Amino acid sequence: MASLGEVAPAAALPTWMQALPSIANAVVQARTTDKVNRINLDREARGLKPLNAESYQPGVKVGIDPQTRQLIFAGIAVAVLGAVLVASIRTRKSGRG
Repeated sequence: MASLGEVAPAAALPTWMQALPSIANAVVQARTTDKVNRINLDREARGLKPLNAESYQPGVKVGIDPQTRQLIFAGIAVAVLGAVLVASIRTRKSGRG
């Protein structure tokens, strides 16, 4: 477990969160392939040559950089700790009145 000044390593993330980038990439590829197939069927019906599917594959990397992910989780941890601290201070003040 990471101390207050450290950020938890990516291995500490749940496996479903680690799988999200690859799942998103697979969905994007499947949609692109489907679009190219539909276009090619339409082109075939009109007597045209099919498009080269290789040139229409997305070149976008889907996912979050590990350092960015660590910063996001560190920010969330700081926000949660701040909320707990504020709630603790309010509880003490309301108990004194």
